[in-house]
Amino acid sequence: MLFPFLPDIKYSNNKRWLVNRILKKQYVNRPEERVRLGVLEQLLAVAGWSTQRIGFEINTKHETSDLLRTDLIAYDKKFKPEILIECKASDIKINEAVIKQAFRYNQQLNADWVICTNGLQCTAFLRDSGTKNFALKDAHPLSTTNFIAQKPTDDFWQRKGFLGNKAIYSAAKEWLVKDFTGIKPMYWLDLPAFQPNQSFSYFYAQWPTQLKLWYSFVSLADESSWLVLVDAANKPARIIALCVSLPIEIKKAHLTLLRFSNEKWENDSLPINEFENIITLEALKDFLL
Repeated sequence: MLFPFLPDIKYSNNKRWLVNRILKKQYVNRPEERVRLGVLEQLLAVAGWSTQRIGFEINTKHETSDLLRTDLIAYDKKFKPEILIECKASDIKINEAVIKQAFRYNQQLNADWVICTNGLQCTAFLRDSGTKNFALKDAHPLSTTNFIAQKPTDDFWQRKGFLGNKAIYSAAKEWLVKDFTGIKPMYWLDLPAFQPNQSFSYFYAQWPTQLKLWYSFVSLADESSWLVLVDAANKPARIIALCVSLPIEIKKAHLTLLRFSNEKWENDSLPINEFENIITLEALKDFLL
């Protein structure tokens, strides 16, 4: 997916759910659903589409198929289908088969735009008003070329699952804001649980200078916030998770630190005074790894 176009996250019964903020519904955290709700955010932010003119899983028919169900449809002001968007999980390439599927869906809908995306790769076609034929287009309603990213609010960080409601160290907040700005690719990593139904599986970015190092900030069901590093240069990968929420007991001397190596989690800690003396995220990474 592309930051900042990420789905809203909600915890319920200690489980992470995806939230459709238009329909006010929550969905099981599945790969294709993550993409669809992320693309919804992109449509709203980039194309400025009205929330009242977006349809989800609209039924349509095809001459050789039973009832088909589209992912997203954006309607014009006369409520005629203008954009059909077919969403696939991030690990599925947008190939000829996916494109043909989208055009089968569009046979009855007759939208002018047909877009296929897996959250990172996007292929778009526009109908020519004269010939009525579709042509591949580089610029399309989901194009981010002219998008001006705004500084995310605290509400954004919490809705997207980066931060919980508990207060965090100001340095950690500064690192988060500095490193997650503008548009950047993020990849969902499925990580081993450290407690029942508790894991740091989430969207991660590649470290700028180390392609096999991933990092993110992740909130948990208890509203705590964690800085998580995934070192994939090792087999199996090493994971380090540092709780950056302010301790309830002000005089507490250590921050909770979890380490995953040799296929098991181990509890560790980091003295608060050592953490507070670290100025940059790069320095903290070097210190922890």
